[in-house]
Amino acid sequence: MKGLPGFALRLALGLALAGWLVYQENPATIWAAAQRTNLAVLGLAFLLYQLAIALNAYKWGVLLRAQGVTVPFPQLLRSTFVGLFFGNFLPSNVGGDAVRAFDLSRQAGRGTAAATSVIVDRMTGLLVFIASAAVFGTLAALWTGASVLWQVALLSLLLFLGGSLLFLALITRSVTRQARYLFLLVPQLHPLRASGRMVADAFAAYRQHPRAVALACLTSFAIQTVTSVVNWLIGVSLGLEAPFIYFFVFNPIVAFVLLVPIAINGIGVQQAIYVFCYATLARLMSETEALTLSLLMHGVIITTGLLGGLVWIRAVRRSRAGWNAQPGTAVAAVGTNAVVRR
Repeated sequence: MKGLPGFALRLALGLALAGWLVYQENPATIWAAAQRTNLAVLGLAFLLYQLAIALNAYKWGVLLRAQGVTVPFPQLLRSTFVGLFFGNFLPSNVGGDAVRAFDLSRQAGRGTAAATSVIVDRMTGLLVFIASAAVFGTLAALWTGASVLWQVALLSLLLFLGGSLLFLALITRSVTRQARYLFLLVPQLHPLRASGRMVADAFAAYRQHPRAVALACLTSFAIQTVTSVVNWLIGVSLGLEAPFIYFFVFNPIVAFVLLVPIAINGIGVQQAIYVFCYATLARLMSETEALTLSLLMHGVIITTGLLGGLVWIRAVRRSRAGWNAQPGTAVAAVGTNAVVRR
């Protein structure tokens, strides 16, 4: 289901799931747990989350340069924040990705490069996150002896291997050649041949720049570390004593599940997966504490998205001012810095 009915349905499903979880745990109990939050520690977690956003913008720039597109970091950071803002109203984690790809394509005039860089950004991030879940799940299993952690590690390893094969297929020369033959052999695909060639060339660029892919993966690991610390700090702010290694294990799983476009901005889904991982699966905390942890983390994400909204509003006002000053000139909706294409 698409359009407004689809949006309304996903929003209703997410709110219903979140509401049911809150009702099950008693709103008064959750509110009492939230009132014990150490605001100083929560504020530190919020600031660290902004660092993760900045690292993601840097990583995006690395992948764009491999495509021959150089964009100033402040402009990438603005587009990233704007994507987070619109992600508050879109299903799954990839909604904001589409917005920032569209925004950059308007500025750079390289829609294929922008879209491909965002796809590779998301794929490398997920692969590193899932690999971390496999590694740290194994370490946690060895440390605690919990059989369920071996299952988590094995599942993460299988997902990593499957994702790696998909990524390699996208940038492998032979697969690219076969895709071009497909466009030639199937008459219905002839109108899309030029677009298909551009997409194939865009992915092939990463085959020629392995250092860029490696740097993107290292940056993804830094982002994984920072966001895991953010979750751990929120737990500390609530007075929880869950070992840090578990946040390294479950943080990637949460990110992976939120890719499924079930609810708007992961509302309800994020709360459910936190309760399942931290309370039901690992039994690190009560369901009320896991739900409160998820709500505070979601609050950090939404607040960051609202900052992106302020950035977007400011850019729109500047755009209108530029339009009024030069009626015949179109001004990009976000950012005015130059984009250099090599």
